[in-house]
Amino acid sequence: MEIEPFERKERKHFMTHSIEMTTQIPFRIIDVARNKYLYKGKFTEKGTNSTMLGGIGSKDAALQAMNQANKKIQAVMAERMPQ
Repeated sequence: MEIEPFERKERKHFMTHSIEMTTQIPFRIIDVARNKYLYKGKFTEKGTNSTMLGGIGSKDAALQAMNQANKKIQAVMAERMPQ
């Protein structure tokens, strides 16, 4: 598994400030004995965080994106891995 760099977008409105973090995670499951892919795909996840005041950080948005990707990876592994 490889995690590509996060893409950060800041949005400022009249009363709010928000941060959007997007990550792409290429994910592969390889059957070494048969030398073939059981799964080959890419997860693109977005996490957001906003506040009425300033002082917002990007850590919460990044962790939110990672947790969403982790849930999808676990679902794929449960479905594709041999029992």
